[in-house]
Amino acid sequence: IMKQKENRDNKSFWDRIAKLYTRIQEKGNKQLYETLIKKIEAHLSDEQSVLELGCGTGQLSLPLAPKAKTWLATDFSECMIAEAKKREKSSNLCFCVEDATALSFDSNRFDVVLIANTLHIMPKPKKALEEIHRVLKTDGLLIAPTFVAEEKIHRLKLWLMKRIGFRVFHSWKLAEFKAFICQNGFELLQCELLPTSPWSECFLVARKINGTVGKGSDFKEV
Repeated sequence: IMKQKENRDNKSFWDRIAKLYTRIQEKGNKQLYETLIKKIEAHLSDEQSVLELGCGTGQLSLPLAPKAKTWLATDFSECMIAEAKKREKSSNLCFCVEDATALSFDSNRFDVVLIANTLHIMPKPKKALEEIHRVLKTDGLLIAPTFVAEEKIHRLKLWLMKRIGFRVFHSWKLAEFKAFICQNGFELLQCELLPTSPWSECFLVARKINGTVGKGSDFKEV
């Protein structure tokens, strides 16, 4: 049963590459992360409590945590969190293991939830949005940079990534992704398309809307 679950959520892949993840991101996505850091910090203040989901080994956590009051960085991979804890961190930053689709935190706890480049590689992103909506305070912010298939996908890169075990569960177009966020209890504040490869990056910021979370849409797996 455990093996079947890992196959569904691809957790074994992320555990397997955890020791190499920091080097991979610093080598391959340095420019993108520098851009994301600048855009994200524009929405942060030293009065906010921030929850980060899918933090990896801290690519965004480490530079951004000093901009907030508290920063709780989480990932569902124990191996990723173990690697993240080895890196230099600020006093207001804490790393821990959490499943984004079943968070252990009280409702209405956080001012900001950051989930970067993660929703499209989750089998059940709607469940994650429901949990994010629950733990956010009234008018809390969702910051969700996500890769979308808005422009022509670099299929060779995608094929190579699949060969090593990387899986994409949802290939949203930009309009589909925006609709998905809005249908699940959020109001868009900012949406900007950033050029990158093999997909484009949608930098999205939304505000929590109180009330019943709507029915999310299902999109194809690639």
